[in-house]
Amino acid sequence: MGTTTTTYTTVGQHSWTAPAGAYQIEVEAGGAAGSVGQGGYETSAGGDGDVTKGQLSITNGDQFDIYVGDAGSVGSGGFNGGGGAEDLSGSTYDTPPIGGGGGGASDIRPAGATISNALIVGPGGGGGAGTSLSYTQNADTAVSVGAVGTGDSSSASVSSGNASATTSGASAGVNADGVGGTGVFREEKEAFGNCAGSAGGGGGGHDGGGGGNAASDADTVNDQNVVAVTGGGGGSAHVDSSGTVQTPSTATNSGDGYVEVTVYTLEGVTNVTATYDADDQITLSWDKADTNDSPDDYEIQINRDGAGWVSPAGGPATVAEDGSSSYSATYTPESSAGSAIDYDGSVGMDSAFEFRVRMATDDGTTTDWVSSDTVLTTATPPYGLSVTRPDVGTFRFHYTVQSDLATNLRLEYREDTGSGYGAWTWFDTVSASESHLISGSPDTKDSDVTIEYTVGTSYQAGVALQHDARYQFRAETDIPSNPNSADVYADYGNRFNVYFDDDFASGDASAWDATSGSATVTDTLDSVFVAGDSARTPETGGFAVEMGGAGYVEKSLGDLSGQSDVHVRVTVQTASNDNSSERGDLWWYDGSTWQTLRQWGWEYDGQGWMEYHAAVPASYLAIDNRIRVGRDEGGGVDYVAFDRVIVSDNLHEYTRPAAPTGLTLETTGEGEITYSFTDNMAIQEASRPFGDLYLDGTLQSKNGGTSNTITGLTDGEEYMIEPRVAPIQPRYGSTDVFWNSTGATSTIVTILPAPTNLAVDSVTIDSATISWTDNHDYGDTRVEFKQSDAGSWTTFSTLARNTETETVANLLHGELYDTRVVAQTEHTTTEDN
Repeated sequence: MGTTTTTYTTVGQHSWTAPAGAYQIEVEAGGAAGSVGQGGYETSAGGDGDVTKGQLSITNGDQFDIYVGDAGSVGSGGFNGGGGAEDLSGSTYDTPPIGGGGGGASDIRPAGATISNALIVGPGGGGGAGTSLSYTQNADTAVSVGAVGTGDSSSASVSSGNASATTSGASAGVNADGVGGTGVFREEKEAFGNCAGSAGGGGGGHDGGGGGNAASDADTVNDQNVVAVTGGGGGSAHVDSSGTVQTPSTATNSGDGYVEVTVYTLEGVTNVTATYDADDQITLSWDKADTNDSPDDYEIQINRDGAGWVSPAGGPATVAEDGSSSYSATYTPESSAGSAIDYDGSVGMDSAFEFRVRMATDDGTTTDWVSSDTVLTTATPPYGLSVTRPDVGTFRFHYTVQSDLATNLRLEYREDTGSGYGAWTWFDTVSASESHLISGSPDTKDSDVTIEYTVGTSYQAGVALQHDARYQFRAETDIPSNPNSADVYADYGNRFNVYFDDDFASGDASAWDATSGSATVTDTLDSVFVAGDSARTPETGGFAVEMGGAGYVEKSLGDLSGQSDVHVRVTVQTASNDNSSERGDLWWYDGSTWQTLRQWGWEYDGQGWMEYHAAVPASYLAIDNRIRVGRDEGGGVDYVAFDRVIVSDNLHEYTRPAAPTGLTLETTGEGEITYSFTDNMAIQEASRPFGDLYLDGTLQSKNGGTSNTITGLTDGEEYMIEPRVAPIQPRYGSTDVFWNSTGATSTIVTILPAPTNLAVDSVTIDSATISWTDNHDYGDTRVEFKQSDAGSWTTFSTLARNTETETVANLLHGELYDTRVVAQTEHTTTEDN
């Protein structure tokens, strides 16, 4: 336990509130002293205040007023009930007799109460008396003034005679309002002189002390009357019946009063620790601060995702005190079969949890709350992760934040550069401050996020995507120092390898081969799904399948034995699973046995629609594969719902492949070009080699393979060949995308066939008519001649290629000539025919 002592010595009223954990106070109240009387002949001292001690049971938050009494002064009572004394009136003395005022009480009382309801009262002392005598010769015949009485713990003391005082102004006994009585003044006139006296005022207390008495008394020695005066009575002490009176104190207090408050508090708890055991279990532990404290129990509260402190639903709200120094309690999801869960009070997925503990007693006393650190459970994964490719060197990832805890997105890739995919490798952790974040906020639930990456640029992990490789990507919600979410894979397969896809948009289970048990296709989910942030409507297609107990839907997928990278994507939500054996299930039939790919237990209750992926192990791929989604009933009527279910290959993302080398060209026949080159693309099974044929910079045709003969070309024309390779990405539901390599180009001119069948049809003295057969499909025909025994060829005419006769004129008489016909294009000519 802990104790704190505060002493109040300033006269007046003070307010005090019991602090947290306070269960008892010990109060020592010292009443104020009475004042000495005034007189020219004789005076008496005022009485000390009494000291009262007691203990009171309290609870934190109780409010009290504390009154500190003032010491009396001549003629006047002290603050908080001290009685005054009557002053001499109408008489003149060298030193007028005035009684001393009683001291005020010191007490503690409920806030706003009067002293009659005070709980512990330390009474004030009575005031002293004083007398005056005109003639000193009578001094030896005066009666001494009585000493003041002090209060006790049971009743107010009353000076002799006061209760039946006959002199006007005397107080009438003990005052129930805690105010001391007024001391009486009396004057006697005798033959030998005048004498006068004033009695002391009563002290304040639970009951005020009586005022002192001033009365005539006989001087038997001198046969005359004198004034006999007494001091005032002290007030009464008091300890309320609800409190405990300590051993009576013999202490008294002189001067002003005081109140000393010692607070006894429970020390509370220490080392409050919340430990993550699993997504459906958190263990809370704490230590008792002081083994001397004896609370009745410990109160516990939970705060999920900052929603506010509530009593936990999945574990104890109180733990009984058993005298031990250490305690622990385990918290799980709420047991809530067939009904909406108490989401805020339960442990579960994708949440931040704080716990707090305090000591408590049956009478309502509690200590301050002591809180644990925040504990996080596993986050839900990103939703709808996909990839778009603005160009061969750019990747854009898109997803929707699904987690309440989300701060970052962790991206991983695995790379295949020709020998199969390697290990999954961290690539980047995306936060809201990333420069390559195009839109959205990775730390905001329901935000649509786009991130862009450039091939060849390194990011957080210090690695860069490379050309001439293919990649697969996956991501998870990244929570620092906490289990990350399950993985989701970018996109889902391609248009050739989507083995099954159903979102129940048909309103029934017609896409499935079998249904069992409670499986129902519905457009409105049961009301138990309302808890937390879940939706009551299906996620896609307007319908979903709901299991209100055991049930499943089943689909035969056939022979997948030759496949790889098969994944299942499921949108699921659960509600009201009320024990750890109940869950939603994704099953896979491996040809002989039903295997469990994923399960969603009671820790997922109330999370709403979640997208989860499962990679099918290669050993599960067989000639008879089937899939089921459903619920394996563990007892009671509990709920799980499934929406879109997809079974597919995983999408392979390619970058620009390596350029081909070793291009060779040859003309193997009229109107033909044969090419060959070396394909250097790393992923040979994905390679699509092409020899692109260009004429005057315009693509004429794409010819497949690393070697090919292109036919039907124009004679004598110049063509350019550019070799390239490209992987095809047959995306599901979208246009195929090719990423082309670069390649060194080369040009070649096709064969230009020469004219044939040249003949001289007739000859004149200066001309000759010739004819021939044109064989080329492009260009012109040039007619040339020369003297047979000397000279060079002279062009006589250039004719359209379809002209097959010409008359060569202006020849010399009797001269012998040669003639020829040449096919020509801008690129080549034929030889002499």
